[in-house]
Amino acid sequence: SRVREETGLTCSVGVAATKHVAKMASTLAKPDGLLIVAEADTQEFLRGQPVRALWGIGPKAGEALANRGIHTVADVLDSPMPVLERALGHAMADRVWHLARGIDPRGVETERVEKSVGHEETFHTDISDTAVLKSELRRLSDRVGRRLRSNGWEASTISIKVRFADFTTITRSHTLSEPTSVSQRIGDAALELFDAVDRVMAIRLVGVRAEKLRHAGSTALGLWDDDEDWRRVEGALDGATEKFGRGVITRANLLRRARGGAGLPSHHNPGSLEVE
Repeated sequence: SRVREETGLTCSVGVAATKHVAKMASTLAKPDGLLIVAEADTQEFLRGQPVRALWGIGPKAGEALANRGIHTVADVLDSPMPVLERALGHAMADRVWHLARGIDPRGVETERVEKSVGHEETFHTDISDTAVLKSELRRLSDRVGRRLRSNGWEASTISIKVRFADFTTITRSHTLSEPTSVSQRIGDAALELFDAVDRVMAIRLVGVRAEKLRHAGSTALGLWDDDEDWRRVEGALDGATEKFGRGVITRANLLRRARGGAGLPSHHNPGSLEVE
C-alpha cells in the first residue's frame, strides 16, 4: 500500500522461510499480490511447482529434465541424484536437490553496494541538432553528479548511451584519471565521448552513467584540486536545490526550454540505479 501511495506503482510480495521460496511466491503473486508460505508448508508448496520455477533451471536444463520425465518439483524429489547429475551436471544437480527440499543457505542482506548511477532521455521526435544533444548530455551529467554528491560517492568511469532512429544502440565509456562527483567533469567526459560517435542518423535517446563508484574521499588527495572552483559552484547549487527545489537554478543554455523557446520533446526517464 505504501509503495502504491508514494510511487503509483504496484508490486508483488512473497514471504517465506528462505530467499528462494520467497522469490517463487513473489512471482506467483504478480502483478499486485501477496503470498505467504509458512515454513511448515514449504514442502507442500514446492511439490506442485514446475521444475522451471527452481532457480537456475533455464530452457536447456528444463528440456534435459523433461526428457527424463522430470516436469515438477515433486518429480525432482522422486528422482535419484545420479539421474539429476546426468541431466544437469554435478554442481547444478546438487543445488536443485537442495532447493527442491526448501534448503537455501543464503542469508538476507539488507545493505547494497551501488555500482552505477545514470540518467537518460528518450525524445518524442528524433534529434539531429548537435547543440541540442550536447545540451541534453550536459543536463543529464548535472543530474548524475548531483546524485553522486548527495549519496557521498565518486565515479571512476563515465559512460554514455546513444540510441539512433533505427533503434541501434551504442555505449561508450572513459575511465577518468581520478574519481569525481563534479558534474562539470562528468559532462566534459560525456561530451568528449559523444564527439567521437559517428552520428550517421538522428538520435532517439541519450544517456549518461557514472560507474565504478567509491566513497568520496577514499582516494589520496593531489597537491592541488583542478576542480576546486566547480566544487564551490556546485556546492552552492546543491544548497539552492535542497532549499528551493530542483530547477530553481540551471545552465544558461537550458533557459530557452524553460522560457518556451525551441523545446526538446522527450519522454523523461527519472534515472536508474544498479546495485549488487
